[in-house]
Amino acid sequence: MNERLTRRDWTLIGVCCAVVALSLFIIFNWFYGAFPEASIDFRYTRDSSLPIAQRVLATQGIDVRSSKHAAVFDGDEVAKIFLERSLGLSRANRLMRREVRIWWWRHRWFRPLQEEEFLIDVAPTGEVVSFLDKIPEDRVLPAIDRAAARRVAESFLLRIGTRPPDLQLVAQSERALPHRVQRIFTWDSQSIHPAGAPYRHTITVDGDRVSKYEQRVRVPDQWQRDYTEMRSKNLLAGQVDSVFFIITIVAAVVIFITRLLRGDVHVRLLGGIAIASVILVGGTTLNSLPIAIAGYDTNTSYAAFLTRFVILNVIGGGIGFAMLLAVSVGSGEVLYRERLPQHLAIPKLWQRKALASKRVFLSFVIGYALVAFIAAYQVAFYLIAEKFGAWSPAEVPYDDMLNTAFPWIAVLFAGFLPSLSEEFISRAFSIPFFERIFRSRILSIIIAGFVWGFGHATYPNQPFFIRGLEVGLIGVLLGFLLFRFGLLPLLIWHYTVDALYTALLLFKSGNAYYVISAGLASLGFAIPMLIAIALYIRNRGFIPDDDLSNAAIPIQPAPERAPREAEPIAYPPAQAVTQARLLACAGVVAIAIVLAFARPASVSDVVDYRITGEKAKTIAAPYRIGTKTFAAPVDGFRSWDANSGREDGGGPDGFDYVAVDYLFHHSMPIRRIEDVMRAKVPAATWMVRSFTPLQKDETFTEVDPRLSRVVGYHKYQDEKRAGAHLDQAQSFTIAQSAFRQFGVDNSKLDLKEALSFQQPNRRDWLFHFQERTPLTAEAYRRVSVRVAGNEVTQFASTVKIPDQAYRDEAKTTLLNVILLVLLIIGILALLALTVAGFVLAARKHFPWRRPARLTAMLAIIPIANAILRWKSSIFFYNTAEAWGTFVSNRIVAAIAFTGVQIGLLFLAFAGIEAVYPRGLDWFRREGRARFGRSAVIAAVTALGLLVIRKILLAMLATAFPSIASTGGVDVPPAVNVPWPAVLDIGQAAVFAIDGSAIVALFTIALRGMPRAKQFADLTAILAVFFFAVGLKYNTTAAEAPMVLLSSVTVALLIWLVVRFVLRENLIAYPFAIAIAVLLGNAATLLQNQRSDLIVNAVVDIIAAIALIVWISYPRPAEAGAPSNV
Repeated sequence: MNERLTRRDWTLIGVCCAVVALSLFIIFNWFYGAFPEASIDFRYTRDSSLPIAQRVLATQGIDVRSSKHAAVFDGDEVAKIFLERSLGLSRANRLMRREVRIWWWRHRWFRPLQEEEFLIDVAPTGEVVSFLDKIPEDRVLPAIDRAAARRVAESFLLRIGTRPPDLQLVAQSERALPHRVQRIFTWDSQSIHPAGAPYRHTITVDGDRVSKYEQRVRVPDQWQRDYTEMRSKNLLAGQVDSVFFIITIVAAVVIFITRLLRGDVHVRLLGGIAIASVILVGGTTLNSLPIAIAGYDTNTSYAAFLTRFVILNVIGGGIGFAMLLAVSVGSGEVLYRERLPQHLAIPKLWQRKALASKRVFLSFVIGYALVAFIAAYQVAFYLIAEKFGAWSPAEVPYDDMLNTAFPWIAVLFAGFLPSLSEEFISRAFSIPFFERIFRSRILSIIIAGFVWGFGHATYPNQPFFIRGLEVGLIGVLLGFLLFRFGLLPLLIWHYTVDALYTALLLFKSGNAYYVISAGLASLGFAIPMLIAIALYIRNRGFIPDDDLSNAAIPIQPAPERAPREAEPIAYPPAQAVTQARLLACAGVVAIAIVLAFARPASVSDVVDYRITGEKAKTIAAPYRIGTKTFAAPVDGFRSWDANSGREDGGGPDGFDYVAVDYLFHHSMPIRRIEDVMRAKVPAATWMVRSFTPLQKDETFTEVDPRLSRVVGYHKYQDEKRAGAHLDQAQSFTIAQSAFRQFGVDNSKLDLKEALSFQQPNRRDWLFHFQERTPLTAEAYRRVSVRVAGNEVTQFASTVKIPDQAYRDEAKTTLLNVILLVLLIIGILALLALTVAGFVLAARKHFPWRRPARLTAMLAIIPIANAILRWKSSIFFYNTAEAWGTFVSNRIVAAIAFTGVQIGLLFLAFAGIEAVYPRGLDWFRREGRARFGRSAVIAAVTALGLLVIRKILLAMLATAFPSIASTGGVDVPPAVNVPWPAVLDIGQAAVFAIDGSAIVALFTIALRGMPRAKQFADLTAILAVFFFAVGLKYNTTAAEAPMVLLSSVTVALLIWLVVRFVLRENLIAYPFAIAIAVLLGNAATLLQNQRSDLIVNAVVDIIAAIALIVWISYPRPAEAGAPSNV
């Protein structure tokens, strides 16, 4: 008999209707008060702004008929927030509509694989905001004097409608490029000072033509630092939350795998969700192709760009999201079904009869009531919070999805993904999971709600906790509703609310297609709700729906595992050291030793830390200005990054691998490159940093550890600090005086660039000097000197190579895409083998007691590693951030990383025990007596083969430098760690355990493959995967043969060592890894002429010898000793 709505049901519906009515009243009256929008005067659209950009190109004599065109909406978010917080939204909106150009339509013309491209930004009100003609560095252009160049710049300003009389010239700079002179003119507006900040117009003139123009708000540096400090608390809250979220995800993966094996996971449901995910992600990604084209890198072939877009973004993204949802939904659904059997089963809702269910209908009612209620709650929350000083940035009333063909796909995706992933993980899974741990329903609801809530804390809302509190309270409410009404209303609410927020711009567009499609996409659940009402009327009631409950899908009981009695260890027959194996080992070692003496030079040979970090700090003491001083080893050998935002004019970048390869490819021997790194552009140096938290003033002093002297210096200081206003000649004299102080002969250098920067209370100059004689080809040594006022604040030696060399190195073709795809396939295959091996091994028995005891014993290793490396981790502190916030952030990161390491160590022990029960007992006396010496011979042979391969490849690279890469300088962190040998020994143990577990899991996974017996050599399959993983996907075409050879030799070496050398000797694998780590670290330490490092290297060697002796010669007294673990 069909069931009619009861008085209780009508009461619920009435309450929901009242809630909706009241909520809508609040929303319609105060929504934009709680969530204000930035005001943009859209006089020009993307299409109507195009003719303005084309007129600028025409006046510049630029023909773009054969170029591709792309356009997007963009803006200066930092300047927008600066004006909002400084002036208030109302005043900021007036200013941004009338005087200051914060947003623009960016029009771009480009040709694939051609460096020159053109960009023009047009404000929505029609003004030209910026122009860029990216002229190649080696282009020849006519030479004109500075006065003529200024006239060219002013003429451009007039043509784009800017009034030069309102502008005051504040800086003039000059660069000498290979075949032209580049001049930069900077003006400040005299009538516009947004929030007291300069409104700056900058024009670059290359030769006799304008190549760049932009007008921007120059946001004060102190404001940016204050904002960074404020945002750091948001990021800290998010990082703390991420620790709990990682724990949740790991638990979800474990539950998913165990319940999948048990047969509890509803595979058809996951299959349908996966298919929908692939379709939606693929559709959304394809729909965003015009936006992706706007960001196209001209150093990538168009075929490679499209191929990578389809394979990685469309296909890879779809599969990735499908896997994410499979785990989220699979783990959450099974715990939800088990904990709440009385509620609707999600897998059952796809039946036609579900729409005739009363519980389904009421879920629609509750879900839509929640949409209105929570939206009203958010409005009220932020209106009240604003009264107490809360703040959030204004929404920008535009999104590039409006320029896509099918914007409603984005609406579907925005509702589909978050609703499924978050509701199943944060509600359906987390609440039952935490309830099992804490034995409290209320506590589990609160914890799950706020873990979900503070996952949103990284938004820029202030105070930092406000967003987490707001969403967390919603999460708590949803947790109680889950127990009362089930999961379906929450899914309906979450999908609808996210889809509606995404669709707001479409609703406000006034375009009928946008409005209708957005309505259908965001209110998709309204259609089945109407069908449910129609069925209720037709059937005169709701049909019984007991078979739609979770209880109708039984939970499979956990398999009973018979207790495993301790069995005596059954060793295979002993492996004797045969004469043939001994001779092979001796031969391999002999060849390795001969090759070691003939080893070609390496750029890493320049590493030689003869002094400690403390000694470096003493040498740098004259430059110390802060309350805290730290030293860290750095790679050095840097090039200048003109686009670095840290300071006007840029700054030295990190180690320049491209420049090293450029020298190598242009016939400079490695020994000469080492000389350059020692005498001209220092590599492998100490960087001493002195600072005071929350003060910009700080110094970086570079100390050469080979010569024990200062070779570089950089002082950052407040831009408002008072100083002299010197002209170029006066500052140039001061800059030249710095060379003697840093021991550099300036008689061989010419001035190439003189850049001027007008600060609020002083004028700064940046001079780039260049040696007349190139290092090789077109590579030069440069020395950069910055003069702030009348003080030298920077002295840096860098390397300069042609820009084209960077483009050649970064060029992406179809070959790179193919290599990348192979690399990803290889990584996924190895990961799949690892997971499959663990599942197969632990399916019948999961040993955890002994692995837990062993992990507890060795947990001190990752903990000690985190403690001893703490000093290095805090070197990169941002002085705009409160010291306590930064330290808390580092502690949380260290705890999370150490926890992951300990967890992996436990899984490694468990994997070994599951694959080879009592396999760890092979290290007892009898096991070592049977297999120890054979393991030593096998491990030494394997290490010898590894050394031979490495040296032969280095010799080949030296003989054919044009097809090889130098690999860069490898600066060991051990030079800045007290007693690195202690860490080396612990690291050797951990690596040996982890490596052995991987080998064991690979073995059982390969043997468990379907039709595994049909493969004559399973090791060859593993070698193929390692071949793919060894590929360097960002290689150049010239280096591709060497990359392929390197990967082939890796695969062959793995096949040879596993198949014929280490074989099935369980001791050989961990022993080989441990010896390799110890001896490799010892060799690295011995490279440095420093007594404490040499002592630690000797300790590493002694540890390796002791391990060899312990493995080879077990003590008779150990016979019959019981195992305590």
